[in-house]
Amino acid sequence: MLKIAKDLGDYPDLHRVDWIYDGHNGAADHGHFVSFGPGLYVYPPDLSPIPGQMMVGHHGEAYGMYGGLWHLPQINAQIVYAVTGTPQPPKAAHPGPPAIAAEIRLFLNEAMQALGL
Repeated sequence: MLKIAKDLGDYPDLHRVDWIYDGHNGAADHGHFVSFGPGLYVYPPDLSPIPGQMMVGHHGEAYGMYGGLWHLPQINAQIVYAVTGTPQPPKAAHPGPPAIAAEIRLFLNEAMQALGL
């Protein structure tokens, strides 16, 4: 997964934001979907779970497993995480934007600290 996240840096055309939720142009799933690119989540710096950093990648949840991979093009860094055995039903989401799982917020906070952000 880390290799895929790193390789996203080689395809800047995938960093393009094709859609940003404006309150009327789609369903945001309680704040989860705020922007999307060509097949990937593309969080512009002002809507990013890591404030001020564009994030290009994907994350998801299934059956108590949360995982994600991200490329941060501004600093050429990658973040990859996976956690299993999360409580069902899941904890309340971090409100965002974007709304993300509470477990993922913990990982992103650790990544921010490790990256000095």
